[in-house]
Formats: sequence, C-alpha cells, structure tokens
Amino acid sequence: MSKQYDHQILTELDDHFSSILELLAESDMGDDSANGFRDEIYQYINPQQLRLQLIMKGLGLPEPTESAINEADLRDEFRHLLNGFMRALLEKLIANERKYKFGWAWQESDWEEQLQRDLVKHIEKGDPRDTAIFSLFAWHHQWRTGPAPETDEQLEARTERNMNLISQFLDHVKSESGIAISEDVVLSFFNA
Repeated sequence: MSKQYDHQILTELDDHFSSILELLAESDMGDDSANGFRDEIYQYINPQQLRLQLIMKGLGLPEPTESAINEADLRDEFRHLLNGFMRALLEKLIANERKYKFGWAWQESDWEEQLQRDLVKHIEKGDPRDTAIFSLFAWHHQWRTGPAPETDEQLEARTERNMNLISQFLDHVKSESGIAISEDVVLSFFNA
C-alpha cells in the first residue's frame, strides 16, 4: 500500500467520521430510549479522542500512552477550547497535506534547524494553527522550537570576538579622526 493511498484513506476516514458525528449529534432518534442510548454512547466515547486514535492509526503512528492526567480536573471552558483547537488544527493539517503533499517527510530526523526557521516564518505570518503544527512536529522529535542556549564556552568565544571588534573599531576611529576613546569609557557602557 503506497503512502499516497494511506493519505486518501485518512482523508476519507476523517470526512466520513465528521459526517457521522454531525448526524449523530443532530439526530432525534425518535424516542427517549433511543436518544438515551445516543447520550450513553457519548458518556463512553470521546469523539475527538476517537478521531485522533483513528488518524494516528491511519498515519501508522503509535497510540498515545496512558497518562496520569485526569481530564475531569480540566475546567469545561478549557476542555471546549482545547477540543475546538484540536478540530481546527486537524482541519489545517489535512488541508496542508492535501495542498503540499509533504507525506512522511516530517518524520525525518535531519531537519531540526529547518523546522526552527519555518516556525519563525509561520509566527510572522500569524496563523497559530501553522505554528502549532510545527510545534507538534518538534514535540514528536523532542526538538527545541528555537536554537539551544549558548554554552559557557560559546558565550566566552562570542564575547571575545565582540571585544576584538570593538577594539578594532576604536583603533579605526583613532587612526581616521585622531580621537582616542579610552577603554574605560567603552567598558562603562557595558557596566551601566
């Protein structure tokens, strides 16, 4: 089975799943016992979680492991916010896949710096769904969303380079204008 075929199945599955959930949510099943059955189903099935599990299975990803988090501890307004964002993110991810056909490229392990650059570009573009998708990819790989902090050695080397540049600039000012700026004056800017 080709990856493109998997993508088509995934897209169709999501479209059908959305339609079934909409019909189930909007339907009046005719009598109170049938409506009660529908409501009982919703007590045991989280539609967003089921959708996520089906999509992950369609993508060939492992199912999420059980968590010590109790969803009942989350306030309803956050739950609604999260469910709405998951839906919007899922729709954007499917639309991007249809448009760009990036397929499985996000699973490669050699594009961390490219991801960080792309994330900055998408932050500047302003669509939080795109930035969330790149954050999702970084989360999957356990990558940082920005460059790693400088080590002490890197900071020392950068400081030394900068001090050398300042020293060269002061020498240039003195040779061109005859004005000597003392090192103490320059250092006072850094100690201010």
